[in-house]
This record gives sequence, structure tokens and C-alpha cells, in this order.
Amino acid sequence: MRKILTTVFLVITFVLPSFAQHLPTLMNLSAHPDDEDGATLAYYRYKYGVKTYSVCFTRGEGGQNEIGPELYADLGVLRTVETERASHIIGSELYFLNFVDFGFSKTAKETFDIWGKDETVARLVYIIRKLKPDVLFTNHDSTSGHGNHQAVGIAALEAFSLAANPSYHPEQLKEPGVGLFQPKKLFMRVFSQRDTSVKVDVIIPVSADMLPLGKTATQLAVEALAQHRTQGMDKIVANGRFGRFLDSTRYVLVRESAKFENDPNDFFGGLHTPDEIHLPLIPYRPALRIDASDSILVRNQKFTIEVDHSAPISHLQTVIRLPVGWTSSKLDEKNKDAYRIVVGSNAQFTYPKVRHLYETFRTEPPITVDASFDRSGKEEHESDPVFIDIAPAQTISLSSAVYRIEDEPLKIPYLVKNYFPNKSAGRVTALVPKGWEVVNNDFVIGREDSIYTDSVTVIPPHTLPEGNYSAEVCINGDTARATLKKFNVLVSPGLNVGIVQSYDDVFSRALDEIKVKHRLLVQKDLVSGDLQQYSAIVIDIRAYLVRPDLVKNNARLLDYVKKGGLLIVMYQKTEDWRPEYAPYPFSISRNRITYENAPVTVLSPEHPIFNAPNKITPAAWEGWVQERSLYMPSNVPIQYERLISAADPGEQQLDTGLLLASYGEGKYLYTSYVWYRELKELNEGAYRIFANMISLAAKK
Repeated sequence: MRKILTTVFLVITFVLPSFAQHLPTLMNLSAHPDDEDGATLAYYRYKYGVKTYSVCFTRGEGGQNEIGPELYADLGVLRTVETERASHIIGSELYFLNFVDFGFSKTAKETFDIWGKDETVARLVYIIRKLKPDVLFTNHDSTSGHGNHQAVGIAALEAFSLAANPSYHPEQLKEPGVGLFQPKKLFMRVFSQRDTSVKVDVIIPVSADMLPLGKTATQLAVEALAQHRTQGMDKIVANGRFGRFLDSTRYVLVRESAKFENDPNDFFGGLHTPDEIHLPLIPYRPALRIDASDSILVRNQKFTIEVDHSAPISHLQTVIRLPVGWTSSKLDEKNKDAYRIVVGSNAQFTYPKVRHLYETFRTEPPITVDASFDRSGKEEHESDPVFIDIAPAQTISLSSAVYRIEDEPLKIPYLVKNYFPNKSAGRVTALVPKGWEVVNNDFVIGREDSIYTDSVTVIPPHTLPEGNYSAEVCINGDTARATLKKFNVLVSPGLNVGIVQSYDDVFSRALDEIKVKHRLLVQKDLVSGDLQQYSAIVIDIRAYLVRPDLVKNNARLLDYVKKGGLLIVMYQKTEDWRPEYAPYPFSISRNRITYENAPVTVLSPEHPIFNAPNKITPAAWEGWVQERSLYMPSNVPIQYERLISAADPGEQQLDTGLLLASYGEGKYLYTSYVWYRELKELNEGAYRIFANMISLAAKK
């Protein structure tokens, strides 16, 4: 792989404290990557030199994605990188507790049903025992908001004292560096400045003081928040919609280990000691530049690391710290130190990232360069991380984890990528159920970083029953797994569907699956194209956010309906929607149904959408992923027929998730149910209902 420059985001150099010295330490707890309290973390790190930790319970893989098609673990990889960038800006050391982000949750109970109550508290206790923070704080409380947020608040309240309890998970104490520890204070943030019923104990003036970096803590926090592009935070920051939360940050003291003197502007009131030391208020600028000849390596591979200097120094001496089983030898280079390194034969794989995302609590460098040198007549020491990854010699991946099969050969596309430094060859094979046939093939890749794409053909037996089947597509040393689903979907003949696409091609692929003619509509189509040629037009999720051409030409789409068209609008987010986008205006609320198995009641059983061309039975609502519906319409006028209702446990029925209205000679359908997730997973019930939706065009 091409030569890379290893980026050192933040290296702190200070004299290690003696046994009698104390470094004040602050830990923030957050449920999701963009929940961290960045302004307060930056304030303490760069105003007072406090050691700051950011502990995130999930990697955010259950969120939406505003920059691409990645979801689930693939999205978790992106959000991990975004959070690492944000943490570097605010100066905190980042840890993940690796709980699954399963989407929005309304209650802590639902969260604990999935995470496990004791497991949640235990992982937090472990990280407290390991990092030993004096003060904990969080944006979350134990009773309001997202169920994941509530779970973090509850876990914090319990872990505060359990971390010092020797009878609670004593097996943790066997790990070096993990010991009983009692934090001194726990704070929870208060967001409403008008809530006079809550007594605020500490207010941090995050926007008042200019830090040594030349910015306020608020400015640093906003820069950090903008890194979360998958969640649209860059757009929100650009609109200035977070400013009102960051003038100051306000907190309630909810736990303390003893009675300490309170300082209304300092978490550490009553905790300061004469032996305190602090980190530098300006991050240390590394004097060294570390060049690695490769960034993704394979076992037993040889590569080089060069240590050069980016500032005038002398008397450079370096030591390379390597994992067990790796070897190094120093090379004879002038004016710089260089090492030839051999990767261990049992080196742990870290790449592709999506496969190893949840194996560690933080991204650790496998190699560290320890150096001493003279700069400006003063001896200095520096320790620089070298971030590289270890991959199999070749990896194989599939375009999807699920495919639909019929009584005919199925081609499963694959991609083989070569990380081996030289030319590689091998055979791709498929492992399928007994009685199936396979057409395997060979591959040849000419050089490192090259890819080979093709497809392997699997041939199911005739008259294969409907159901789910497993397949593995393999090369030597790597395997990709897929689920093959057989189910029947009927669709009215002669349909021609237009798609106003947003983030990915889910709806286009769904129409391919059921062999419906379709076309992606571009700006020219919306401005002046003949829309009446389409029997139905589907507006993708969040399209009103990412397609300004849609917003400008929405009136033409309503005119298309009025003249006899069928417009199907998938869910739009509250802030992206204007009531006048619909023929009979309605608003979009934040109401949602988070239980993906919440029972669905069909309100109009005889309606064509539930009967033709596919008969929709209760089984159609089984096997959903992540949630039922979100951002449901409100203030819905009587012109809309409400077709289904559902509710989370213990809540009132919500019946605005599938709305249909006649408008002129055509029909307008709005749905907040998460069809895109279900179609992506090839849920057969979702496919049949979607086929019935577009088939309404044949029933005008």
C-alpha cells in the first residue's frame, strides 16, 4: 500500500506524577456519539489542564445516515471515526462501551431488555475502576428522553458507588490497573434555563473565557459537533441551531461520596489539593514525523517505519515498542532513524473495520515510537503512536447480506480485495444447502490494493419451498455470509415508476426485484419533464432535505397527482417538512413506534392496499428490524384516510403512519413506516405491501 504519514492528533507530554501527586480527572458519559458534553470537556481540558475522558455507550450504528447508504455496523464504523475526530478537537480521551445501538427507544426498560441491566452497570463500573475519574457528568438523566439516555443515567447512579464495592464483579479486579475506586461527584445536566423548579448546583461559563488555544470552549464544541456529518450535525451547526445550548452548561449534583464544599462554577469545588498537577493548556506539538511504508498489513509482512523530525532537534534516540511476536531491526539511515519491522505470524486482525468494531473499548496504536532528543538546548521526551491495521491476505465481501431467490440461477456479486504485497490468485467457492448446484470461479489480482469483482452462481432446486436459506462465499482464509430468501410478490402489470432518490438505491433495487420498470428522476425531470408518463412516483426518505430541486418543484408533483398520478412519500423528518408539501397540509411530529414487533391493526381491511395484488395477512408485519414508524404526521385533516394503527407497549394507538387521500384525479400516499429498512432486509411482508402501494396506480 502507498506510503502514509501517521497523523498524531494529540500528544501530551508532562512529568508523570509521583505517588503523592494527583491529576484531576473528569469523565463524561454519553449514550451515542453525538451526545457528549463537548463544551464542558473542552473547558476543563484547556482552561485547567484536567485529564478528560469521553465514554460513549454505543457506536451509533442504529442512527440514520445523511451522507450515504451505510447502516448498522457499517454506519458504526463511520460514526466511530467521526467521534474520534470530535474528541481530538475537544481534547478528551475516547472510550466506547460497545452496547448495540438498536434505534430510538422510549424507555430504559426496553434498553435494558436488550443491553442487560447488570451488564450495562458492570461495563461502566469497569471503566470507572480502570480510568479512576474524580468527577462524572452526563447530558442524560434517569427519567426523560431517549431510553438509551435514561439507561445511561440509571447506570451512572448505580455505578457511582458500586465501583468501590469489592463484592461487585470482583473478577474485574484481577486485571492489572483495574482496582476499586470511588468517584467523588456525579453531575447531570439541566437543559431548560427557564425551569425554576430545579436547583442548579454548578454553571460552567463555557462561552465566556477565551482558552489558550485562541477559542472558547463553545467554539471548540461546535467544531467537534460538526464532525458528526452522518447525523447532519454539520448542517445544524451551520444553521446556528445549537448556540442557545452552549452559552453556559448547567448541572445538578446527584451523587457525592462525602460532603464537599460547593463551588457554583467548578465541578471540583472542595476537591482541589496542594499536590495537584495539570496537563499543558496547549497541546504539545510533536517534534517528530512518523512515516510508515504501509497502513494495512498482513501477517509476516515486512515494512519500514522512518522517524524524521519536523522541528530542529539533535541527539535523537528512538525505541520502537511492538506487539508480542513482532520483530524489528534498525536500518542505517542518515539524519533519521529507520526500522525494518516484521508483522507477527499471529497478529490480531483489525481490518476490515466493520468486522472488528466491537472488540475493544478504544482504538489503540499497535506500535509506539518512544523518543528522546534535545530541542533548544533542552532534553525532551516524546511518545508517538503509529496506527496501522492488520488484514487477511485477501478479503471477500458481498454487495448485500441478503438476496432473493427464485426457481432460476442466482448470481451473487462479490469483491475480493488484496492486501498481500504481491500478485495473488485463488478460487471463490460457495457453500449452499444440499441439493443446490454452484458454479465457482477463480480470481487473479495483479498487485496490492487491487480488487477483483465477479459473481458466483448458485442454482436452487426446482419447486424450492418459500423460506430462508444460508450461503457462504469463500476464499482461502476469508468468508462472507448471506441469507437467501424465497418469497412470491405479485404486482400489477404495466407499471412505470419514477423515484426521487435521496441517500441510497433501496427503492430502485426493490423495484428491480419485482421487475417493475422505473427511472430515477433528476432535476430536469422535476423542472420540465413529463411526469404523467409515470404510473407512480416515490419520494425517498429525507428527500426534502437533500433534494432542493424537489422543494422548488413540489407544486409540479402535486399537479401530477391532480391530473391522475400516484405520489408515494416516504417519511420526512420534522424539521425538513413544510405542511404545504402535501395537497392537504399536515405537520410532522416526533411521535414514533420504536418496537419493531408492535402489533399493527389494519383499520380498513377491505382497502385495495391490503388485498391486491397481494393479500396482506398478519404475517406481513413479522420480522421487522429496528422500529415500526417514526416522525409521524400530526394535525392531519379529514381528507386523509388512516389505514393502519400501532402503538408501543402501554401507549395510545398512533394511526397517522399510513395516510391516503384522493386529490383531483389522483392519489397521495404518505407513510412514516420504515419501509426502506425492511426492503433493504428483503422482508417479504414489506415487499408485498410496497407492491400493493405502487399497484394503487392501476386502480384509479
